[in-house]
Amino acid sequence: MEKYDADLIAAAAIAFVSLVPALAEEIAHTIPDEATEPERLEYFRQKGWAELCLVAKHLNLEPLEFAHQVLEVHQLETGAFN
Repeated sequence: MEKYDADLIAAAAIAFVSLVPALAEEIAHTIPDEATEPERLEYFRQKGWAELCLVAKHLNLEPLEFAHQVLEVHQLETGAFN
């Protein structure tokens, strides 16, 4: 996997979770209390990416294509531009 793809996946996963508050809450409830902050962030990334992939599959899109769309929506919603 190229670094660009890894960065895209990480950013899209976090953006996706932030756009779906119920998902963020569900993920937060499943993180062990003893997890460190880096472990918590990685868990959010992994779960966020897994959920993003499921939605992409449901929409009949490639995950990376959907990831780009998620980032665009997140930027529009938050006003955050790279």
